[in-house]
Amino acid sequence: MWDLAVRVKVGLHKQQEFLQVLRSMQRDRRGEQGGTSLRLHENEEDRTLYDLIARWESEEDAAEYLKGEDFRVLLGAIQVLCEESAIKHKNIPEKLVPHLGILLDSVDCESRAC
Repeated sequence: MWDLAVRVKVGLHKQQEFLQVLRSMQRDRRGEQGGTSLRLHENEEDRTLYDLIARWESEEDAAEYLKGEDFRVLLGAIQVLCEESAIKHKNIPEKLVPHLGILLDSVDCESRAC
């Protein structure tokens, strides 16, 4: 298993749109091989903070997803609707780093690749 967690701070008036994008992505991923889950957790103390957690069977499955259209849509939603983003995974395999784009460019990134 390989997990990737991303913490995002969503603009106050953009939360509904962000949640719609994620719901749509979850519906589209049902029944796909390799990607076992895409979960969203809302922070109880700050309702504008969310943790998005993706889990794959292998690094290869993660690499395929990160090269795909769904991930480009997610990156676009994060870029347009979120005020901040940060990767919360410390051991990102080198072959996945090029696919993480704007997430690794974040000042708040906690990845070793920052």
